[in-house]
Amino acid sequence: MKKFIKFIIVILGIVLLFLLIRYNLSTGMNFSSNDKLLIYDDDSKIALDYDSYSYLSERGENKKNTTNIKFNFTGMDTRWKIEAEKDAVLTINYDSKISKGDFKVVIISPQKEVSTILEQSASGSKDINIKKGTSRIKIVGKNAKGKLKLKLKYSKDVKPISIDS
Repeated sequence: MKKFIKFIIVILGIVLLFLLIRYNLSTGMNFSSNDKLLIYDDDSKIALDYDSYSYLSERGENKKNTTNIKFNFTGMDTRWKIEAEKDAVLTINYDSKISKGDFKVVIISPQKEVSTILEQSASGSKDINIKKGTSRIKIVGKNAKGKLKLKLKYSKDVKPISIDS
């Protein structure tokens, strides 16, 4: 009888695990999404060389100097690496419309300093002094849903490299 009870417990455990995985997939969540929720307010995580994100949806495109996307995501996602042969100025025109959650666009310097370009819904233009080396532009969200348009203007000493998401 004890073997039968152990067998039933193992089967119930397997069924429960299957149901949890099935629920996770159907809701668009994953087991590691909690760590992505912690990224938004932590510059040390944002400055990391890699990305960590979960998209429920993303439509649009990211090109050499423009991005035009609709999204629903949590985490951080690099849109461009910026190679600068010397210190230069980068102009970013932006228009974001955020309908849910927290959202920002940041630039990370070669020294891993994080500066916010825009937060939440915003429209405008910003001149950013970038240092010689490789900088990165990331979008960062916490349950963020919305639209984003960015356009980069730069001198011949600056080379943006679009990152395909």
